[in-house]
Amino acid sequence: QMGISEGNARVKLNRAKEKLREIIND
Repeated sequence: QMGISEGNARVKLNRAKEKLREIIND
């Protein structure tokens, strides 16, 4: 079972990746 802090870290990482893709595509 994944801890809450680890889960939040993954969510933040995924959001950062999405923003990075948007910047690269623009």
